Amino acid sequence: MENVLDLQQTPKEEHPPQIQELPFYLLPYPQMIMEAIEASKGCSKTAILKHIETTQTHLPPSHLTLLDYHLNQMKHSGQLVFVKNNYTKPVQKPKPQGDSSHVAAVTTSQ
Repeated sequence: MENVLDLQQTPKEEHPPQIQELPFYLLPYPQMIMEAIEASKGCSKTAILKHIETTQTHLPPSHLTLLDYHLNQMKHSGQLVFVKNNYTKPVQKPKPQGDSSHVAAVTTSQ
């Protein structure tokens, strides 16, 4: 009975072995998406995906899910526009830089 394992016996190690963390830095998804769009002046989800995969060395296993989530959030918040299967930045209308004489003055009478 020398080979009997005592299940009540405590393990010799007091602490479990540490999992080595990967030393990497991941940019926020909205920033990576905007960089991909700026690099090509608007692009499809596939092009954004390829750009991120070529510029980032380590991506999480849920990368595609995170990309989908952030693209949808950015589209719904107005940060991105989705036209003909392409994501682009919204067009900013320039403010008129003319004379302000056309602005009506509001006065109150007492």
